[in-house]
Amino acid sequence: IVFRDGRALTRLPSPCNFFGEADGILVTGGQNGVLYDALTGAPLHTHRSPLNCCAAFQRDGATHLIVGSYTGEGLIFVGAGGALRHLQTVPMHENAIKGVACNGNIIFSVCASGAAALHAISDFASVRLISRAHRKISNGAAALPDGRFVSISRDLSLRIWSEGEVEEFRSPHDHSIKCVAASPQGSLVATASDDGCIALFDWRERRWISTERPTAAGISSLCPTEQ
Repeated sequence: IVFRDGRALTRLPSPCNFFGEADGILVTGGQNGVLYDALTGAPLHTHRSPLNCCAAFQRDGATHLIVGSYTGEGLIFVGAGGALRHLQTVPMHENAIKGVACNGNIIFSVCASGAAALHAISDFASVRLISRAHRKISNGAAALPDGRFVSISRDLSLRIWSEGEVEEFRSPHDHSIKCVAASPQGSLVATASDDGCIALFDWRERRWISTERPTAAGISSLCPTEQ
């Protein structure tokens, strides 16, 4: 159920795993493999497997959206005239894509196998596959404002990626880290876990700065603002 200002707008016929926005269209999708307009409930595209995550990026002056699927494909959409058009489907992993993030040149994705991959935005070709990027399942990725990427995993660590090189920071979490979000302008990264804890990491100072537990339920998604 999608709520706005306490009022239910849409009731979708599937458990959903993410929100995303591209070209003014708010989308969601999940277990039945359908990408929906989250505000109207209109189906936009149907895939052969569940949908897990998404990220927007710019290419050739147009807003694009990539959606990661359970069977390892990235679904590419382009915004056109207030609508999203399916452009192509890109094989990216051999297992479920659990997180995806983009900078100006690269699509970074992480997989349930623990792998990470880099694909070029210019032609969606594979740039690098890191088969053992994480010691356990990776659950999410985000882009830092300096062009690097962060990822999180069930192995309780945060990783910062730069052109295939990685720095690993052990987190204060003691339950599986489920999601990650990065401030688009500042230096903060937030991670959240299965037991409802949120931890903040300052990537410029390279240290964890706070941990809170606002809920006893697991947190599946985070979204940053600059406020």
